[in-house]
Amino acid sequence: MEVITGGSVGTTTLKSKDTDIGDVFGGGDNAEATTSNLDIDGGIIGNVFGGGNQAGVVTTNTNISRGFISGLYGGSNETGTITSATINTPSEQSATTTTTNRYTLNINKSVSASDWRENSYPGYITYANLTITLTNNTSEDINEWDASLYIPNSILYSNYSSTEIKKDGDIYSFNHINKYYGTNPLKANGGSYTFNFEILTKNNFV
Repeated sequence: MEVITGGSVGTTTLKSKDTDIGDVFGGGDNAEATTSNLDIDGGIIGNVFGGGNQAGVVTTNTNISRGFISGLYGGSNETGTITSATINTPSEQSATTTTTNRYTLNINKSVSASDWRENSYPGYITYANLTITLTNNTSEDINEWDASLYIPNSILYSNYSSTEIKKDGDIYSFNHINKYYGTNPLKANGGSYTFNFEILTKNNFV
């Protein structure tokens, strides 16, 4: 599901709390807007665009409090001019990802209280088990791919998969390279690859 907030209007505002959404656009599908305000507080979201899908917005303001986000962009998706774009995150940094329309990245999460884990990691009150599935949308094999997730206020708790996960600030990055041997390709026509890892976060998702 996509959420497109704009149209032939001056200012658009979207507030999303603990909602699982495909892609979010601050601007319109094809129509221009003057200002877009996006406030994201939790949930699983594909891509967040401050601008529109095929339309520009003069000023975009994107505020991220928490959540699992595949791609975070201040501008528009396919076309559209942005004069000023601002992204605010808890760590005061913006996140980008190299995911493309070649494949789809889906996240499933199982969340609970940290319980005994918080004894070793004080303040990290929530445990999340994340299952990542990448699916090939093309008719050709994808032998090389890379993607990233923005997960604020979190730490990598465990990773027993064959995928190496690199954490830089609030960004978790991973790619096709198998950390034990060879690669993890995405076969043509719907071929997929799934891996799993665990995090602890200071945000309350329970």
